[in-house]
Amino acid sequence: MLLAGGVAFAVLGAGLVLTLSRIRVIPRALVGGFAASNLLLAPLAWVAAALHWLPLSAAGNVALIIAGFAAVVLGIWQVNALRRS
Repeated sequence: MLLAGGVAFAVLGAGLVLTLSRIRVIPRALVGGFAASNLLLAPLAWVAAALHWLPLSAAGNVALIIAGFAAVVLGIWQVNALRRS
């Protein structure tokens, strides 16, 4: 279930970004909101995995930690995109 949700989020998110960028320029506030949420949710995911707050298996906690790292990478990318525009 977690994998299916993650894959759906990645596919739909990429589709949304590509669609929005073709329609018009993506607003800076939208990119900033995504960057802030990614950079704020990543440490929360790490803490939730480390303290076993969610009823996940060991593999689920590892996946949550990896998702946190992906969120940080995306957040940094989005902050850089804001600085360039």
